[in-house]
Formats: sequence, structure tokens, C-alpha cells
Amino acid sequence: MVKQRFVTLFRPLTVTFAKVFGAVLGYHLFGMAREYFQYLPIRLVELLVGGGAVLLTIALLCWLWAWGEWSWSKLRRLRGFCGEPRRCSRNYWKPEAVRTNKA
Repeated sequence: MVKQRFVTLFRPLTVTFAKVFGAVLGYHLFGMAREYFQYLPIRLVELLVGGGAVLLTIALLCWLWAWGEWSWSKLRRLRGFCGEPRRCSRNYWKPEAVRTNKA
């Protein structure tokens, strides 16, 4: 009971701290790696441009995914229409193809 209450109360706070401090720690480790390999320090403008590019790329991919889902749903009618000739063929209605598992 106490454990469940503790998890319920403090889990959102723990997740928030992990997200914030994870990002700060990741940026700090990235800076340490750049120092170790003797790259020039990254400027704020470069960081913002990189973040914006990533954001735009993700937005474009989400838009493409949504467009593909919409197109696939609209093609449902066409898929049914393309299946009509197969259903009209003689092979489709042979007794072997129509047989059921009932005894």
C-alpha cells in the first residue's frame, strides 16, 4: 500500500527529473567528447538550427505517414474493384476452393 502510494505520487516527478537532467547530462557529455576530440565549441545558433532541422524532419515524416494512411484508406475501394475479376473467374468458384470444414 505504501509502495503503491509512493509510486503514484513520485513517479511523474521522477520521470520529469530524468527527462530534464538526462538532456543536461547528455549535452554535457557531448561537450566533453567535443573537447576530447578537439572540435570547436558548438555555438547556440548551430544548436538551434540543428534542433529546428530535426523538428522539421520529424514533422515531414509524420505528415508523410499520415498522407500514406489516408491514401491507403482511400484506395480501399480500388482494391475491392481490382478483386472483382478474380471473384468472377471460374477457378474461384470451383468446389475445391469453396469447400468448408463442416462434416
